[in-house]
Amino acid sequence: VRASEQYGAVSQPMFFLGAAGNDTLISTTGDDALIGSTDNDVIVASKGNNYLDAGPGADKTFSGVGNDTILGGGGGDYILDAGGTNTINAPGVTVVKAAIPATIAGVPQWSGGVATPAPTPVPTPVPQPPPTTPPVTPGQTANGGSSKFVIGVWSQSPWRLASWKARGINTAIGYESMGGTVSVDQFSQYAQNAGLMMIRHPNWANLAGDKKWSNLIGWMHDDEPDGHGTPASKLQADYAKMKAAWSNMPVMVNFNGSTVLWGYGTTTAAGYQAYMKGADWISQDLYPIASHNRPSALDAPGLASAKLAQLSGGKRQIAVIEAADMELPNPRGDYPGVTADQFRAEVFNAVIAGATGIVYFPQRIGKGFLWENMTPAVEAEMVKTNGRLARLGDAIMSAMNPAGVKVAADNAALKVTWRKHGGKTYMIVLNNSAATVSGKLTATGVTANTTATVDGEGRSVAVKNGQIADTFKPYEAHVYVV
Repeated sequence: VRASEQYGAVSQPMFFLGAAGNDTLISTTGDDALIGSTDNDVIVASKGNNYLDAGPGADKTFSGVGNDTILGGGGGDYILDAGGTNTINAPGVTVVKAAIPATIAGVPQWSGGVATPAPTPVPTPVPQPPPTTPPVTPGQTANGGSSKFVIGVWSQSPWRLASWKARGINTAIGYESMGGTVSVDQFSQYAQNAGLMMIRHPNWANLAGDKKWSNLIGWMHDDEPDGHGTPASKLQADYAKMKAAWSNMPVMVNFNGSTVLWGYGTTTAAGYQAYMKGADWISQDLYPIASHNRPSALDAPGLASAKLAQLSGGKRQIAVIEAADMELPNPRGDYPGVTADQFRAEVFNAVIAGATGIVYFPQRIGKGFLWENMTPAVEAEMVKTNGRLARLGDAIMSAMNPAGVKVAADNAALKVTWRKHGGKTYMIVLNNSAATVSGKLTATGVTANTTATVDGEGRSVAVKNGQIADTFKPYEAHVYVV
């Protein structure tokens, strides 16, 4: 029995039970329990803090540098301890202090210090999911982009896509090959089966072949060219190749929002403009809490999108929003994860600034990778927010702050945008502060004395002489529909 990260990260501890027989149990993933039981077993655990019990028999136990618990004895055992603060209970056994060798006699699955596959049997390939007919999504145009508001999740494994659809996501962002075991077409089939649109890396081996995926609404460049020293000429050349293969498929580029807004990197305004000549849709990721611990800068994702909109001449903007404690390595200490209230504020700040797509980054990067590290509160708020964005999406996609209507707030903490769609006026208002605020909105261009429905709240408010008075909890957003 062998566990390794050769085919992808393993984020949970595992339990190995050898039972009867001469077993070989190998783990390089960390924090596991390996029980050999009877007979003559070989146990190897090279990473993390493990529990190792070879049981009766003439066993061989190899312990890595973590803080392990090792049990043995009573059968002519051999125990090797490579380091760490271990608890060893092995009466009558001399413990050898040495590094785990690159090869272990009689264990061909262990080679070069890592767990490697045995020559046989060959690992079973990841199966291609059976094709299904994708659901028809209002606002979606097959093979040529989408007029639909994007509610996306960043770079998830194909097996998790259905669970993200259940949270209200409508678009998978990026392509995860799972260590080369999942092809672009397989990933695309998983997304289609889940009822998700895709903005992903192109199938460079067959660009024209991507046309068969009706749920593909955009191609994307490799992530953060501004942070990886990628020359703008490469993006422009790749863009030309993609457009030659499929002229009406939008191409997205994602930037480091901290560099865009705060100048943390070296890319200048002119540099971004050169990059954006190779893209139709512009995205950026700026994480005020997890990356910078700036709770006063929850409007930063929106400000970065607004800056890129101006530099690009008005190209479509998509904002990537933090949704978890990423545990990023940080010499200044351990920064917290975003709270549910802060998460909501970042989303609506981006919408108010003009974003027509929101993408979530829920991963944990440090302290062991996890695909998802959301708190229950953030996840619940995400589901609620996704429902609101889905209801309002068509209105948000219409012209931003159209002429003929104007909405202003009497409190500086209240941020406002408005749309006209389907014969209705939508006023989106966010309290961008940690305090409860009572404020008054003045709206011109709407019926002076009427009633406004508050979306998703099961209530209405009076519009008196063109004014709406209401109260906002910390980081609360209200959407008034007249």
